[in-house]
Amino acid sequence: MSDVVVQGGVQIDATAILGYPSTRESGHAAGLVVGPDARVRSGSTIYLGSRIGARFQTGHNVVVREECMIGDDVSVWSNTVIDYGCHIGDRV
Repeated sequence: MSDVVVQGGVQIDATAILGYPSTRESGHAAGLVVGPDARVRSGSTIYLGSRIGARFQTGHNVVVREECMIGDDVSVWSNTVIDYGCHIGDRV
């Protein structure tokens, strides 16, 4: 699977990248799911292979690598990298 699923109300700036392909071999599904009402700002890159909950938002230049599980109502601010396989709960 290499699908990008973006649920309703998502705002994505023109220079943000959703579904960047990974070169890592993984046993996990390769798709990306971004929950409803997310806001992904310029320069941000989200790799295939992660699941992101509702109302997620980034600052500018955020990287979310593959195999991450991110809950609802999570904010990740500018110039942050969330590396491989991180799990972040709700309201962080």
